[in-house]
Parts: sequence; structure tokens; C-alpha cells
Amino acid sequence: MKAIVILAIVCLAVAASATHAHRRNWRRNIIDSDSAPKPSGASAPAPGGAVGKSVDRKWPNFELKPTTDGQFHVVLKAGNAETIVSSETLKQKASARKTIRAIVRAAFDPKAIETKKSADGKFMFNLKGGNGEIVGTSETYNDDSGLKKGIAAVTKASIGFLLKFIRAAETNKQPAKPSVKHFAGKDGAKFYAHIKAANNEIILNTANPSDSADAAFEILAEIIGHSLAGKDIKWNDVEQKESNGKQGFRGLLLNAEGKEIARTEVYTDKSGLQRFKQETLPKAVRELFNAYWKDVVEQKELQDVTDDDGSAPSSAAAPSAPSPTSAKQQGVKEEEEEF
Repeated sequence: MKAIVILAIVCLAVAASATHAHRRNWRRNIIDSDSAPKPSGASAPAPGGAVGKSVDRKWPNFELKPTTDGQFHVVLKAGNAETIVSSETLKQKASARKTIRAIVRAAFDPKAIETKKSADGKFMFNLKGGNGEIVGTSETYNDDSGLKKGIAAVTKASIGFLLKFIRAAETNKQPAKPSVKHFAGKDGAKFYAHIKAANNEIILNTANPSDSADAAFEILAEIIGHSLAGKDIKWNDVEQKESNGKQGFRGLLLNAEGKEIARTEVYTDKSGLQRFKQETLPKAVRELFNAYWKDVVEQKELQDVTDDDGSAPSSAAAPSAPSPTSAKQQGVKEEEEEF
């Protein structure tokens, strides 16, 4: 009888301890849940999800800064919110889009960067547009080392902005517009990315596997940056067989070190491949920017800016890209734009 009483007391003590532990854990979970950072919006990707593992970092961004006389500056800020460059004074908000593009394209063109040293020994640089006019001016730096870091920061921030832009283009795909998409390789652990023309035809694929979708998209960001800058991209044209067994030509896109980073589809003749490089790809990049640039700016003033280049509205059907498998491809005339 005494043993039964002792056993009952032990059981009651164990049950009480378990209940207390459960309540303590429950309270801790509630507190942790309340204090945990929440996603910034419904569209924010889950950390560690398919689109990269760096979704919690802050992104470079363009902002519209008013002046005291009612005019504006476009400002490029790094992920830490530090100002890298500011535009010249703009009288109309409608100039914002061209200014953003001009700053981004200048970041990929060393010849568009003009460095200066003031009488008091300070350093700074200007970004110049295609017409030679200044489109952005840097902060001042105490020495040449700081100046070089500032110039590197422009390119880095521009790539970060374009990476953010590419992710928005994938998420918010519009009908009859060029698009981008990431996809997993055969092993499911590596990623690639491609650009599609307005007719939904793949025109360019990244060539090598990347560890994340963001890494694959970063390759596209550099390609788009160089294309916006209008700089010659290094290509290596090779003969390859098409899926139907016919011989054709593929363009291999190379980086500064001569490493292949992307490739075109197979074209039946070299003239079709040349039209792709000179017309189809630049046009697709321009249309991508026009369609999605507003999706990545954070200020309402910039989001409300109307394109001022006479672009067709997003509901208008865009011309189809030349087909890679057609021997009689028709070149698409590009609309001239000034920046």
C-alpha cells in the first residue's frame, strides 16, 4: 500500500513538471513569434526560398528628392541608404525614368565616368549620358582610394538595382512583354535563368549552373546593364546542330575574362544570329526596362511617373522576335531613344 502511494506521488510530480515545461515553452513560442520580424509585404519571398537566400538584405534604390524651388533630383542610394550619386536638377518628374536608365548605363561604361579633383584636394566623379551631358554627380572623397571605391559602388549598386528589377519582372509578368525566369537544373540544386522575347520565345540562357536563383539572375543583371549601356558584348559564334539535326549557329556570350556566361538559341544562318545580337536582344532589354522599372522603386512619386518616350502601353501587342529556326528572319526596327 505504501509503495502504491509513493508511486502515485511520483506520477503526480512528473505530470506537474511536464505541464509547467509545456506552459513555459508555449509562452516562449508566443513571445518569439511576436518579436520575430515580419515580411514587409505579401509579395515578399520567404527566406531560403527558390529565389536566393539573401532576400533579407536591403536593396539599392532610386529615390526622388525635391529641391527648395519645386524641382527634383534622382538619387541612387546603396543598400545601407548612403547616397552614391545624385542627378542634375530635373524640372519634371517625367524625366526620372530616362535619368535612372542613364545612370545605370553609365555605371557599365568606364568612358562615361569623369573624375575630378578640387582645389582643396577633394575627389569626385560625374556620370555622363550618351550626349555628353552630366546625368549624375558623386559625393566628395578625401583621397583617390575613396574615389575608386565610390566608382565601384555605382556599378555594384546598379547591379543590385537590376537584380531587384529582374526579380520583379519575373514576379509581375505582363502579357505581350519580354520576361525573365529562373529554373532549377537537372539535379535540382543548381539554377539557371533565361530571357524570353515578347512572343514568349527563349532568346538567351545563362550557360553555367549557379548556387541560387539570385546568382543566376545576377548574370542577367550584368548582361542587361551592358546592353542598356550600348557597349559591345563579347561573343564567340560556334556551329552546332539543332534539335532536328540540322546545322546551325549559336552565340556564346563571354565575360571580361573570356568565360562563357550565356548562350543564344541555335540559328540556321549567321545573319539571323547577327540580327539577334544587334536588334532582338537590345530591344528585349529596353522593353523589359520600360515594362517593369516602376515595380522596383519605393517612392510613390517615382511610381507615378509616366514614360515620356512614346512607348506603347503595356496592353499593346509587342512585335514578335525573329525565330531562331527561321532562315528568313525579318529584322525588327528599333525605336530610337535619347537619354
